[in-house]
Amino acid sequence: MCFGVLHCKKEAKVATKKEVYPSELSKVFEKHGGINAWRKAQTLSFNKGEEVHTADLHSRKTVINSPEYSLGFDGTAIWLDEEKEADFKGNKDFYYNLYFYFYAMPFVLADDGIIYEKVDDLIFENLHYSGYKISYNSDKGTSPDDNYMVYFNPKTFQMEWLAYTVTFKSKKPSEKYN
Repeated sequence: MCFGVLHCKKEAKVATKKEVYPSELSKVFEKHGGINAWRKAQTLSFNKGEEVHTADLHSRKTVINSPEYSLGFDGTAIWLDEEKEADFKGNKDFYYNLYFYFYAMPFVLADDGIIYEKVDDLIFENLHYSGYKISYNSDKGTSPDDNYMVYFNPKTFQMEWLAYTVTFKSKKPSEKYN
């Protein structure tokens, strides 16, 4: 209770994120540097050829700069530099975060709106890799029907395999994993 400005104490409220991913995946995140370290990071930047990709890890605002074009996501819309629009060969809506997902693995598998399903082990050269199917709630992203299969070494928890579907153009679920 507060009886005057000088006698009030502000109570600090600490927001705690309730983790909803399987405990095995928390071990995968830890093996790759830890989910807390990932969440404290501010940006991810990498080069793909002459392209420089930069993403704000909290807002997911993104910019891709190349000598031929610039495109990005401003938090609301995906944009393409109009002066160089003819130089971009592709679909900006599909491309702007395509490589981000691969570079940000496995940590993007802790995003909100993910559905986790334990899958049978992947067996390769007599080694068994534990795995999860990753799917999304229908209100997530531009391709919520995309799925990922992440497989990890069950002893070391190192992520070793990733398979994914692409449904951006068709907008239909697919069982064809790349």
